[in-house]
Amino acid sequence: MAGYRAAIFGTEDNCAFYMKVGACRHGNVCNKLHVKPTFSQTVLLKNFYLNPSHQYSDDNEVLYNENFQSRQEIQEHFDNFYEDVFVECEDKFKSERSADRAVGCLNNRWFGGKPIYAELSPVTNINKAFCVQNKFGNCSKGPYCNFLHIKRVSPAIEQYLYGKMSKRFNTVQSAEDTNLEEVRVRSQGRVIQG
Repeated sequence: MAGYRAAIFGTEDNCAFYMKVGACRHGNVCNKLHVKPTFSQTVLLKNFYLNPSHQYSDDNEVLYNENFQSRQEIQEHFDNFYEDVFVECEDKFKSERSADRAVGCLNNRWFGGKPIYAELSPVTNINKAFCVQNKFGNCSKGPYCNFLHIKRVSPAIEQYLYGKMSKRFNTVQSAEDTNLEEVRVRSQGRVIQG
């Protein structure tokens, strides 16, 4: 019974970091198991955002670059990326079936001239994947930390996007109140059916 529980919770056989974060910095050479889930409500988009302050090898391995752009240029790059994907990405899927369908659809799409690599993730609570030290300003492990260092969008961009989303939600809500069967929201040439 203990072996079964260990396999589920990642304490002995499975990589605890892979279970919490959905990735492990050791990758394929980790001495623990990285068991990919067959069902999950969480989808991982591998290397979806490529930080311009990093260089990448052909197999998407990160090679840290000391000669990167200014912090302002990097923030602008991230803000532009965030605005592009804001309406396309969900926080968490309502059902495992929806997440599985999303993986199938995303793996047939491209973004920024590169294919999207989506997979189901074992992460159940993304907040446990965040680096606590980085959240408070300084992680002693830097780029070798096993937890996520979250890059925040600029407050002005966040306010702008959430303001647009709030207006869109109110428009959809008022349309539902008038018993319309289908609501179409046009966003940058894409049609989202609700």
